[in-house]
Amino acid sequence: MSKINKILKPILFVFVLILLIFSTYRFCIANFFIAHALGENNGVFYTNSKEAFINSYKKGFRQFEVDLTKTTDNKVVCFHAFNQKIYENLHIKQNNYTHDEFMSGKIFSAPEYKFTPIDLEQFVSLMKTHKNIKVMMHLHSEKNPQTTQFLLNEIIKTVGDDKQVYDRIYIGINFPEEIPILTGQNKIKNIMYYIRVKNKRPENMKKIGDIIAFMKKHNIHVVSMPYKAIIKYPKEIKKLRKNNIYIYSFAQNEIKEIIKMKIIGVNAIGTDTIFEW
Repeated sequence: MSKINKILKPILFVFVLILLIFSTYRFCIANFFIAHALGENNGVFYTNSKEAFINSYKKGFRQFEVDLTKTTDNKVVCFHAFNQKIYENLHIKQNNYTHDEFMSGKIFSAPEYKFTPIDLEQFVSLMKTHKNIKVMMHLHSEKNPQTTQFLLNEIIKTVGDDKQVYDRIYIGINFPEEIPILTGQNKIKNIMYYIRVKNKRPENMKKIGDIIAFMKKHNIHVVSMPYKAIIKYPKEIKKLRKNNIYIYSFAQNEIKEIIKMKIIGVNAIGTDTIFEW
């Protein structure tokens, strides 16, 4: 009996260790990572496709970021607004398209990129059938308040009165001018503000007090910041955390950079895949 115990004990220990590692891994994927643009599909990023969502969900993701864009015939589809690098990588040759053109997949010219495009209505249906997911909806309005209002109205029209869906939606905005539009409705309470440090809207991170005051004034509890800003301003990140503001970052795939951000205090990180070493 003692010989059997000697054999079983290390086997049991290894089994428990593997179970613990697997459980920790699944917990981290579900709570610390966000599937950026719904995640990757066969190694292809930024598709916002049905296959990307299913693939990410199977991997354990329970937080998702989805891009919402207005088509030329006033519909909303799940895709990134025009970005030259993204469109070139996906071999997309047209910048504008109707809802039917997008949903048919005709704008995706590369034969190896086979996936199922989805629109807002289909994505909300996924949220209703997957009640354990949280979603960051990135509104691509290109600083046009009318487009922001249109996208928000379409979200509310599509979700209807389903409170459990609204509670799991975070609206991501890029510009302060969009705030009144979001606070002018009472359906969606969660707002994520994208802090930029260059390009269209530079933020002065040295005036972190002003940013915090802005967040509190508009009842915003989540910000998204690029990797370089997080690495450059660790003290400012700590001040945000002390004021109960959550810090997210999109998108990072390298594990060493993810670890750096976690040490600084980032709450959740958008990633395309798990992981590049």
